[in-house]
Amino acid sequence: MLLDSIGTIFDQGLSNWLGRFLVRDGGTGRDGLRVVLLLESPHSDEVCPPAIDDRFPLAGGTGRCVRELLRRDLPNQAVGQLVHDDHPELLTLGIMNVSRLPFQGVAYDACNNQHWSSYIRCMECIRKRPYVHNYRGFRDAPNLRAELNDLQNAIAEDLSARLTSLFNRQSDVELVRCGDVAESFYAKAYMADTYLPHPSTGGWSALNQEQERRLQRIINRLRPQTGP
Repeated sequence: MLLDSIGTIFDQGLSNWLGRFLVRDGGTGRDGLRVVLLLESPHSDEVCPPAIDDRFPLAGGTGRCVRELLRRDLPNQAVGQLVHDDHPELLTLGIMNVSRLPFQGVAYDACNNQHWSSYIRCMECIRKRPYVHNYRGFRDAPNLRAELNDLQNAIAEDLSARLTSLFNRQSDVELVRCGDVAESFYAKAYMADTYLPHPSTGGWSALNQEQERRLQRIINRLRPQTGP
């Protein structure tokens, strides 16, 4: 859905090229899912492995933060890969990104498509000002304002479809919105508020009392179920 929309907004050639940077959700189709982390977008460590099938969410520094905070005894692999491989300690965890394509230009290779500059300017603007309305920037290219609105709507529609599918399968799952981008795109909550700061850059090491309770509740929900 997202790639099709990008092909309509910008160019089909750009959409085809972007396909190799699309990172799938992890673990969201499993039975027994209890917690899903909704993060921002893939980053360099997640989109540049040697094989397409090796693209997993929560690689690199953010993944290390989550691994150390939730389960210190996990193997030294991307958390998303452990989720995909059905690691017994993570059968209750799922991972999603608001955008399945990176918001940041540094996560991509060089691209010679004529629409690349417009696309990445819009993506980086969305990351800095999530779901901004009536944006007054891009004074050197005011036509980008329409593309910006169309692109953020396309990202929101893609996320909405994935969330609807998730909640239809697992109505009691707890979705944790990690950071302002996730909070902004998940504007109409389906569940109890489980917003937390983003886990990278120490975001989970300086929580207030309410956020500490939320994090502990999440950890408890992620513990393997030993009884019926």
